[in-house]
Amino acid sequence: MQDGLERNTSRHQVGEDRVKELLEGLNVFKSAGPDALHPRVLRELLGYCRALGTALRVSGHPVPRYRQFPEVTRRQVVQSELISSFMWFWILWHSWHSPDTVLGHFPYPDPLAWTNEELGIPPDDEE
Repeated sequence: MQDGLERNTSRHQVGEDRVKELLEGLNVFKSAGPDALHPRVLRELLGYCRALGTALRVSGHPVPRYRQFPEVTRRQVVQSELISSFMWFWILWHSWHSPDTVLGHFPYPDPLAWTNEELGIPPDDEE
């Protein structure tokens, strides 16, 4: 065994003790990367994960892929088309039938329809 790796004819195996040593030896006062892991530790963990043939997942999020498009299923395409179609239907329908609601313009209240009492204006003879 050399540096926590056991040589095997088929693939490398990482000892759990070596990974624990690396994580325990982490200097918490060093600056962390954007994913809150120290870059050196992340690099070493990636090396061990490559040796294992598995992907490293940081806090449950998928592994970022540099300059690669995500794999989109047919269900996702149909679902996005239905949602966007409904959105445009709603916008166009309401733009045609009630444009004031969509644009936010409402008719102003007629000030002559309000009384002084409703507006909070005291009567003239109260002075």
